[in-house]
Amino acid sequence: MVHQVAERLCRDVVEVVRGAGLHEQALALEAGLAAATAPAGPAPARGPAAGPVAVAAEGVAAAHLPQAMDPSRQGAAHLLGGVLGELADDLHWTQTAAYVAAPPHASFLSRYAHATILGSAASSPLVVDPTRTAVAGVLLLGPDNHYPHHHHPADEVYIPLTRALWSSGAGEPYRPLAPGQVLHHRPGQEHAIRTGEAPLLALYLWSGDTTASARLSHPG
Repeated sequence: MVHQVAERLCRDVVEVVRGAGLHEQALALEAGLAAATAPAGPAPARGPAAGPVAVAAEGVAAAHLPQAMDPSRQGAAHLLGGVLGELADDLHWTQTAAYVAAPPHASFLSRYAHATILGSAASSPLVVDPTRTAVAGVLLLGPDNHYPHHHHPADEVYIPLTRALWSSGAGEPYRPLAPGQVLHHRPGQEHAIRTGEAPLLALYLWSGDTTASARLSHPG
């Protein structure tokens, strides 16, 4: 049942991304879903979350996910949020290893977590794509947090489910993005996020080089 709901959410993301004119990215997610659902044998088993990073990330989710899931905050994105809500108890929250080793700032990790919906088995996804064609997941940032400018080789599409301020380039001003409004970052494009009094919950889609992690553009 969880697998089916996760696939349904990914297909909903495909339609939103395609509706924004991002056809290559939509095709990548469809290809990842096709690889994941092909009758090539059972998917690798997902083990339980363990370790201090998972414990910390689960704490972030426990503290901020209920507020972020409030339909009154999600506006036009409430249908996506509703499907995601069906999966909330099954998500495996974690934090990027490079940020754990060198946090962007002192309070960042206490208000940052992400979980994979579709991706490689190593990321404990709800749906395993052995080809790593696409990665779909969800980002959670607590209130009054700043995710500084960072970049990665993957092409990235964000679908915010709640409001936040976004910068899509070095030196670019932060601007508000409404829930459901699609944001596209090309490979290597710097981007950053600021939250206010409420948390950010956003779906994301990676395609292209999905194996390399994000890196801060200006560490330290």
